[in-house]
Amino acid sequence: MPDVTVFTWERIPREPDGSVSNIFPIHPDWTIEVLSPDQNANRVALNILHCLEHGTQLGWLIDPEESLILVYSPGQQVKAF
Repeated sequence: MPDVTVFTWERIPREPDGSVSNIFPIHPDWTIEVLSPDQNANRVALNILHCLEHGTQLGWLIDPEESLILVYSPGQQVKAF
């Protein structure tokens, strides 16, 4: 599960009464992973790629130790900031 997921307003699942659903059975529009010292960077990157393969439009891998953000978009080269 990503650290943060972002959904566009119109895609947020809602209950019949209009309240926000407690379960989101759809892919997020944007997934953000913050790398912890005990995490494997490759495994986290594979999680982001999995999301992109299933409809997510943007993925960030944030590495605080390296002061690095890797930005993933479908069909594009990874960008580093």
